[in-house]
Amino acid sequence: MLCTAYWHYDYADVHIGGLSLPVVESIRDLDVIVSSDLSSSIHVTDIVTQAHMRACIHVPSFMHLLHMINLLMRAILVNSPNFGV
Repeated sequence: MLCTAYWHYDYADVHIGGLSLPVVESIRDLDVIVSSDLSSSIHVTDIVTQAHMRACIHVPSFMHLLHMINLLMRAILVNSPNFGV
């Protein structure tokens, strides 16, 4: 039997040690973001944003490394005995 009814739960106030816990749209636990509707879009967006920031930090270093390799290759070619032959 299929149940096609849409269940809607009202959030009740949760109290721990006399403190009321707030109702939130999403929460991070063990570095995983869980949203109230259990979709993964917030978590995926966060991961992609972090990856983009890290790439922006490391790409200039790689570009500098490629430039240095190019300069070294030129120096090796210029100093080779067969250069210009």
